[in-house]
Amino acid sequence: MSMKRLVPLALVSGSLLVVAGCTTPAADPSPSPTVTASPVVTESPSPEPSPEPTSDAVELDCPTWDDGLDESGLAPIAANRYAGICAGMSFEEASGTYAGPPLTGHEFCPWLAPIVAIDDPGLYVDAVSRPDAPGAEIFLFRMAWYGDLAAASSFEVPRNAEGISVGSTTAEVLAAYPGATQVSVDDMALGPREQIVVPVTDEYTYVFDVTDGRVSFMYWGEGISSGATAELCAL
Repeated sequence: MSMKRLVPLALVSGSLLVVAGCTTPAADPSPSPTVTASPVVTESPSPEPSPEPTSDAVELDCPTWDDGLDESGLAPIAANRYAGICAGMSFEEASGTYAGPPLTGHEFCPWLAPIVAIDDPGLYVDAVSRPDAPGAEIFLFRMAWYGDLAAASSFEVPRNAEGISVGSTTAEVLAAYPGATQVSVDDMALGPREQIVVPVTDEYTYVFDVTDGRVSFMYWGEGISSGATAELCAL
């Protein structure tokens, strides 16, 4: 399948890759991960407080998305959205932001809906709502890459405004976010994980899950200020 246009939101046919039952990003209602944090940048020997939102953070909006057909330069990913699908939308409302099939939760996990599912090379983007009200309000997104991480940069994978995506190196993430915090998370599905946490606003956070020095999972949205875990369908 051509990778020339990954930003358009029409769902790609093909079976979803299933990891650990239904491996997806962690949500607020899930058991809290066990986290050990250490600041990336320490300017004094005194203990650092919890990371603050980035100083250049601006108020996050929900733009009208044109399916990537113009040259506006708007990044597909921001801390509160994927393209025109924004946190706070229902699955039904999100379905009206693009021309593809309706955003629909899995039968076995109705609070999680695939946005992009491309088996080759292995790119997946999901929207997550709350288990006690499936589809009512999106609060989290996850992007996963199951192919060769070193090759991810050769594809037009969706990125945020800082150019970070799956396949980005740890050094690239830390250069983009000097105030980030590195944490260790005990993931119930994947085991011990190394992650980079970047607060964007008081509500919204990026979490970059790192495998062999490259981002393999990327989470963004609410409720992940201490890190994220991969299993959502066991909630």
